[in-house]
Amino acid sequence: MTQEKNVQSQDTGTDPQCIQCGRCLEVCPLFSATQKEELSPRGRMLLLERFAETPELFSEKKAASLAASCLTCGRCHKACPRNVDVPHAVARVRAEHAGIARRLWKVWIESSALSWPLFSRMAKLAAPVCGKGDSRIPSSAKKLAALAEPRKLAGFLRPESAPACQYDRKAVVFPGCLAQAVTRRWTSSAEKLLEFLGFETAVRPRWDCCGASLGHAGAEAAQKNARAHNVELWREAGEPLLVTFCASCHAGLAAYATCSSLFRDRAEAERFAESLLPLSSLCQGMSVEQSGDMPSSLVYHHPCHAPDGDPDALLLHDLLGQSFRQPDAAECCGMGGILQLTAPELSATVGKRCWEGLLQESPSCVLTGCSGCYSQLAGTAPEGVTVAHWLDMFDL
Repeated sequence: MTQEKNVQSQDTGTDPQCIQCGRCLEVCPLFSATQKEELSPRGRMLLLERFAETPELFSEKKAASLAASCLTCGRCHKACPRNVDVPHAVARVRAEHAGIARRLWKVWIESSALSWPLFSRMAKLAAPVCGKGDSRIPSSAKKLAALAEPRKLAGFLRPESAPACQYDRKAVVFPGCLAQAVTRRWTSSAEKLLEFLGFETAVRPRWDCCGASLGHAGAEAAQKNARAHNVELWREAGEPLLVTFCASCHAGLAAYATCSSLFRDRAEAERFAESLLPLSSLCQGMSVEQSGDMPSSLVYHHPCHAPDGDPDALLLHDLLGQSFRQPDAAECCGMGGILQLTAPELSATVGKRCWEGLLQESPSCVLTGCSGCYSQLAGTAPEGVTVAHWLDMFDL
């Protein structure tokens, strides 16, 4: 349904109109955390309509303010009965009014292979020194330092038996920026799981960013180049199954099908869409044995960009049984990509609300299936709470 929505808004070139129904207010993390109407999706669309009518009022300062404060989580788009895509509208504003934040974010994403390991290690060394204050620098340093931390969760589940493999194609893992640059253990674990499940894994290509974070930041040309590069690598690999373990990367790759210019024809676009599978969906039906000490309280954080039905949550429920818990209200972690640069105080406000919900479950370990959520939660976790990707559960 989400892909059909995107096709309508991007391929036809027409934008549906906001009817101010307010359904987005029920799901917007920024509005929930601040109760400020101007930060709601409805408020943004109202401002954009006014600016379209009187463009002379749309100063750079106002444009920057409007573009700065959006998580681009996509919750409003899913809830909207009129298919209004506020994150896409905000991304266009960011593209048309490029500021230093967008340029920095573009460099940060495109240089991830070199800069992320370096800066995370530097932040790890600096965090004990600068982490006592309450300024933006210590907060950023703490999040970067978390990326350099060694694995904190010891694997406690060992695969025992695999379901019958229903595919006769090679599979290749799409790790995403974080796992390709820093948390490489996730990619290795994913490939081992695929081999256990009976898949022949293709040679690991040198993927670019899925492009979603670049697009949300308004870096349209960079997003287009990253997408084209990844599609070409998929072709060269023989059109294998494209397996993800990051919810945001999965959503970013799923959006490729809405861009006809990426593919040679519609049939190729459909084959790409069909090849895209979450690793957790392939693991359904797998049995495991406990091989180590399980954390006393495992709680799951649901990513905003998780596919419909959230296959990660389904897998964890099957594997962990009564040990698996999830808060009734799935709150956004507050990551928001470029929001880390444009409005870090809003990111912190949303993140605090998320932790309030998670802590009601008294977790010793919080599991998630999104690289962005992991970095946000790991960098803001209270003392005594471990944050891990669900792949870290496995003893492989």
